[in-house]
Amino acid sequence: MIEIKTRQIKIVVLEDNSFYNKLIKAQIEKCFAKHNTNSDIEFKLNVYQHVEDLYLNLHHAYDIAFIDYFLGSGITGNVVIPPLKQHNSACKVALMSLHEQSVNRLTENKNKAEAFIAKDGKSLQRICDFIHLYAKEKYPELS
Repeated sequence: MIEIKTRQIKIVVLEDNSFYNKLIKAQIEKCFAKHNTNSDIEFKLNVYQHVEDLYLNLHHAYDIAFIDYFLGSGITGNVVIPPLKQHNSACKVALMSLHEQSVNRLTENKNKAEAFIAKDGKSLQRICDFIHLYAKEKYPELS
């Protein structure tokens, strides 16, 4: 019996705004559909509105994380990066915010994300681009 190894990319979204949360989820699912026509990568997506829910599911060791920077109650995306990286040091984190300058100023070097995605008219495409670039890096033979 031949064992087929599954190529897999695990993605998490932490966005406290329910509208934007649903919008990002729909866009990522659209990216999956487009990408899966060209490869055999299995994408797994978890979407949360609350930091606590993400913390309860860190055992998934996500490959990609899209994290809203301002999460309410004084919590920022900086707080989420270390636990994500503890479970998978290779996790690629993209912080998302309307305010790029304040995020850059407030983000400490040790917690620095790999990317910043401004919440604007191009953010949904940037999310797809980030996923596709990661997939090419992780599985170059599929490019």
